[in-house]
Amino acid sequence: IQWKINTIEAHESTIDSIITQRFHYLNVLNYFTVHPLEAEPYFEELTYLKNNGHYCNFPYNIEYSRASISAGIDNTVGLPYVLHNGHKLFFPVSYNIESSIKTYENLTQIERLLGVQEIKKSPHQYQSELIQICDGDVLFDIGCAEGLFGLDNIEKTSHTILVENNPLWIPALNATFREYKDKVTIINKKIGTDETSDTTALNNLITTYGGKSNFLKMDIEGSEVSTISSFSNYLKSSTNQIKLSIASYHLQNDYDSLKKILEASGYMTQTSTGFMLFYLYDIPIPPYFRHGIIRAIRNNNK
Repeated sequence: IQWKINTIEAHESTIDSIITQRFHYLNVLNYFTVHPLEAEPYFEELTYLKNNGHYCNFPYNIEYSRASISAGIDNTVGLPYVLHNGHKLFFPVSYNIESSIKTYENLTQIERLLGVQEIKKSPHQYQSELIQICDGDVLFDIGCAEGLFGLDNIEKTSHTILVENNPLWIPALNATFREYKDKVTIINKKIGTDETSDTTALNNLITTYGGKSNFLKMDIEGSEVSTISSFSNYLKSSTNQIKLSIASYHLQNDYDSLKKILEASGYMTQTSTGFMLFYLYDIPIPPYFRHGIIRAIRNNNK
């Protein structure tokens, strides 16, 4: 009986999601049909949406290369993995090989969050030629999930701090970084303003683990603005270098709010190329398209 209930609930959830996506898809197209001048900056994205006939977070053509992806189950830890640069990137026990591959494909081929060369539009890419991880940097990956970004840069960093609130990911992270225990710290807490059993403060993290040059990557599901706001005094006063790359798409006004806080703290900002669509945490309003990542580095002219 419980299985039937769960199946029905999952089916209803899928239908609700399809209806919601269709609603937002039609809203976007209808709005820009009525406001053609406002559509000009989003010509490529709107063309993709019209041609494909469905809503998506990343409205760009993707060329898949699944043939190069190796995956399996590691019986020593009982977890599925995908090979990334010769290293096993592990996933939770609830995943299987196929879902692990699909997640990896999404991260590397749809979100394209790795690398620094933005040849194509990559609205979720964390690094650029100006703002990137350099040899010896301390990496703070706040909201790291599977830890792909940290693993991709593990040979560069002098220390990597992985902060992930969801306990589902912790066994997988421990398995992925087991050979790097001397330079990786995994923290199963939520970012907050105080140190408690469940939260850790960003100021304290940087003070405890930071070095002369630090790279702060953050994706914490809509809490970015409040966290960076509480961190602004530290940004203003710190003499160490802090490069920031922050998700700015969860809420409609996140990008503008983060830009204002960071620039008031003496940092110059840039955005990733391209745009995203997103609706999970608020009701999208025109112009609908959002900047995916805002990056910042100290403005040396100030």
